[in-house]
Amino acid sequence: MDFKQNQKINQVTEKTLVVGIDIAKRKHFACFVDDRGRVLQKSFSVLQSSDGFDRFYQRILTAMKENEKTEVIVGIEPTVHYWLNLAYFLEERGIPLAMINPMHVKRTKEEDSSQLKAWQGIIDILIKKQRSSAADSIKKTMFILVSIE
Repeated sequence: MDFKQNQKINQVTEKTLVVGIDIAKRKHFACFVDDRGRVLQKSFSVLQSSDGFDRFYQRILTAMKENEKTEVIVGIEPTVHYWLNLAYFLEERGIPLAMINPMHVKRTKEEDSSQLKAWQGIIDILIKKQRSSAADSIKKTMFILVSIE
């Protein structure tokens, strides 16, 4: 396994706030969890606007402080072009964005017998990737996290 793949696996640690977002046209839904998948903040809406993004950013900072997290990673399933405004906003603030292949989110949701929301599937993929060993991660998940740089 190459160095870049190891970096991607190590993005989620015990000091990382993991944010999964279900992207939509006017209103996204986000949830905060820790590195073990425990919900730190239940699902909440994020408006597709400058004001909505600012409020979202403040919620991230508050959650990081309350839960003693020093890092954050945001995972999304890119939907049409609706994710771009959020991606630019996060990039301006230095927050890494992991784009999850929609087919992997779909597969994760199918493997789970309950009705997962898209953000739950995204978080599940990010957490599974961190927990599994390098060899297992290739066999089990077969997805690529692509960070916007």
